[in-house]
Amino acid sequence: MTWEGIFVLAVVGCIIVTLLGEWLSVDATLMSGLIVVVAAGIVELEAAIRGFANTTLLALGSLYIVAAALRETGVLTVAADYMLGTFRSIRLTLLRICLPVTVFSAFFNNTPIVAMGIPAIQSWSSKHDVPDAKLLIPLSFASIFGGICTLIGTSTNLVTDGLLRSNGREGFGFFELSYVGIPCVLVGWTFLVVLAPVLLEAREDAVDEAGASDERPPSDEEADREIHRVVIPETSRLVGQAIDEAPFDERFHASVLHVIRDGERLESPLDDIELAPSDTLVLETGRGFRETFEDEADFHVLTQTGGAEESASPREQRAFNRRAAWLAVGTLATIVGLAAGGVVHISMAAMLGAALLMGTGVIHPGEAREAIDWQVLIVIGAAIGLGEAMEASGAAEWVGQGIIGLGTSFGDMGLLVAVVVGSSILSQVITNYGAVALFFPIATSIAEAQGLPLRPLVMGMSVAAALSFTIPIYQTNLMVYSAGNYRMTDFVRLGLPLQIVLWTVVTGTLAYGWGLGL
Repeated sequence: MTWEGIFVLAVVGCIIVTLLGEWLSVDATLMSGLIVVVAAGIVELEAAIRGFANTTLLALGSLYIVAAALRETGVLTVAADYMLGTFRSIRLTLLRICLPVTVFSAFFNNTPIVAMGIPAIQSWSSKHDVPDAKLLIPLSFASIFGGICTLIGTSTNLVTDGLLRSNGREGFGFFELSYVGIPCVLVGWTFLVVLAPVLLEAREDAVDEAGASDERPPSDEEADREIHRVVIPETSRLVGQAIDEAPFDERFHASVLHVIRDGERLESPLDDIELAPSDTLVLETGRGFRETFEDEADFHVLTQTGGAEESASPREQRAFNRRAAWLAVGTLATIVGLAAGGVVHISMAAMLGAALLMGTGVIHPGEAREAIDWQVLIVIGAAIGLGEAMEASGAAEWVGQGIIGLGTSFGDMGLLVAVVVGSSILSQVITNYGAVALFFPIATSIAEAQGLPLRPLVMGMSVAAALSFTIPIYQTNLMVYSAGNYRMTDFVRLGLPLQIVLWTVVTGTLAYGWGLGL
C-alpha cells in the first residue's frame, strides 16, 4: 500500500479514537479529518467538498422541515393519544407502540417521534402503574425499524442512494429496501414483544432516585415556574462546558437544579460539573419552556409541560388547526407518491413539499431553519469526502482485500456477512451515515475484485449501519437511555441478541434474493 493509503487510514484511526474519547463533536472531528487529507494532497479540494453538493443533503434538509411541520400541526400528538389506549397487558401495549411508531418512522425523522413518545409513555405508565422502563427502549428500537424500510426512512439510506448515483449507478427505489426491511421489522417486533418484558428491568425514575423532586428550591411565584428534564446529546454545544459557563440563565431562562449521570445525581459542586453526552439535567424554568425549546439542538426535552395553566402559544394554537394538519399530511403523502412513482427525484419532491408548507404558513421560515440538523448535514458531507480520499489513496482497496482474505473461505456469503457486520460495528463507533460513506468504497472494491453484484452489498451495508441497538450512541437510544434511567447493560441485554438476529435476517434475505450461497 502507498504512503497515501497509510496516511488516510491513520487519519481515519485518529477520527475513531477521537470520537470514542468524546474529545470533539462528530462534525468537528470529521471536518478536521477531511481538512488534513486535503492539506496533505491526498485528494483535490473539489473532490473533497463534492459531498456537500450531493442531492442527499438537499433531500434530508427538506425532509427535516416536513417532519417539523407534522410535529407543529399536532399530527404526532394525536397519533400518540391513540397509540397507547387502555392497559390490558404489557405485550399488547408493546405491540400498540411498535406498529404506529415503525410506520411513522418509515417516512420521516424518528427523533421527533421518540421525543413526543417519551412523555406520552411516561404519563400513561404512571396512570396505569406500568414500569416505563419496559416500554422506552422498545420505543426507540421500533423507530429504528421503520427507518430501514424506505428511501427516506433514515439519512443512512439517503447517503447510500447519493453515493450510488454519484458513482454512475442506479439509486434506490423508494420501497426497494423494504425487501430487507420488512422481514427485519416482523422479526424485530416479535423479538421485542416476546422478550422485552423479560429482559428489561423495572427501574425507579431517575429524578426520584436522585431526590430531585423533593429538593427543589422554592420560587417567588410558584405558578409561573416549571420543572423539566432535558438530556444532552453528543452533538450538543454544551458538552464539555461547566454548569457555571453554560448559558442556561441568559439563553434558556432556566436554572440547573441537578445533574444526573448514569442514573445517579452528581454530588460535586454543581457549578464545577462539566456536562457530558447523555447527562440528564433537572431544570427550573419559566412557563412555556417546552413549547419554546422543543426544537433546541443542544438538548432534548423529556417532560411534558408543567406549572400552571397558561394561554395557548402560537404553536399550540396552530396545533388545533385541522387544515394545517391535513395539508402537512397531504404534503408528505405527495412527496412519497412522487418519489415512489419515479416522477421526480426525492430531493426535488422534498424541496417542493417544504416550500409549499412554508408558503402556506403551516411552518414559519424561522422554524424551518431551526428544524434542520445542520450538524448531520456537515457530518454527511465530510464523511463522503473522506470516502473519496479512501478510494483515491488505495486505502479502500487495501481494506477490501483484507476483508476478502478473511471471508473467501466462507464463499460469497462470507463476504456479505463481513460487509454487513463491519458496517454495523463501524456505525456503533461513529455515526450510521458516516459509516456508510466510509464503507461504500470498500464494498465497491470487494464487488469489483470478486465479480459480485454490488446491489446486495450496499443494501446490506446501509440497513446494517442503521440498526443501532447495543450502544446508546444513536440519538433516539440516547434520549430513552436517560428518560428510562437505564444502564448500559439494559441495551446490551436486549440489543445485542436483537442485533445478531437481525444481522442473520439481513444476510439471509439478501443471499437468497441474489443467489449468494456458501
